[in-house]
Amino acid sequence: MKNYFRNGLFLAVIFFGAGCTVPVDAPSAESTAPIVDSVSMSEIKTCLSPVENICETEQTEFARDAAEIFVTAIINDATPNTKIDFNWKFINGNLEIDTNTLTSDQAGTVRLKSSLPKPLFEGGWPVGTYQILIKVQDHPEMRTIVKEFSIN
Repeated sequence: MKNYFRNGLFLAVIFFGAGCTVPVDAPSAESTAPIVDSVSMSEIKTCLSPVENICETEQTEFARDAAEIFVTAIINDATPNTKIDFNWKFINGNLEIDTNTLTSDQAGTVRLKSSLPKPLFEGGWPVGTYQILIKVQDHPEMRTIVKEFSIN
């Protein structure tokens, strides 16, 4: 299996990322991690089935045949056109899979969802550890948030 990861064809043929932005009025309250000034992200979770573009329950382990894996976040106090990068990586294969840049379409609170469908590779997702690096663009002083999940 390692040979597939070393060759760029795996990345080009197997993984496809998808993302969208959806405005909301009032998300449920949960601890908020400050990012910069008044902008913050909360409820950053991975799951198989988001409800209204939010993962209700955190899931960190997935089966090889999972059809699609989602990461969702609530952006608080966003300005219009705030851009968030979701960089998907396969740690065991030292491979960057995909980067989705999502843009808020309004000021205030927005829900963002990024996803990655099951690879076309025989057997589905390769077993191992994956990370999603989440970063707000144009703010070099901000920390990158890392979400980790595994395929068993």
